[in-house]
Amino acid sequence: MTEKADGRVGKEENSSVKAGNEENSNVKAGNEENSSVKFEKVDNCFANARTYRYYFPLKADEALAEKLGSLGSLFIKKNLRRPFFRIETKSGVQIKGIFGDASVKVSFPEETWEEEKNLWEQQMIKWLEEK
Repeated sequence: MTEKADGRVGKEENSSVKAGNEENSNVKAGNEENSSVKFEKVDNCFANARTYRYYFPLKADEALAEKLGSLGSLFIKKNLRRPFFRIETKSGVQIKGIFGDASVKVSFPEETWEEEKNLWEQQMIKWLEEK
């Protein structure tokens, strides 16, 4: 484990996106190094959980929540100390984020997690290339 410049702790991030070997890989949008999105598998209490945290080159705001909300049903809770949003798609993917953070947590359904993860990453790259 190493400490990154932004204070996060994790393994080195040198591998490319590969199904089945996702830990701390890079998802690149276009050819710009500063537009890369990093992600890591998130440990939680569910044995078969497929949850990943994606780190963006921008902070989550209402515009991002609305854009992600186009994937499914959007729930926003603004009147908290740390306002957040949650999206659930028809296929069972759950996306959670806190406004002002540069990451979102995405949980994929156990049965179709690889396919859903690939679709999510392709959509994310498309959105970042549009910026």
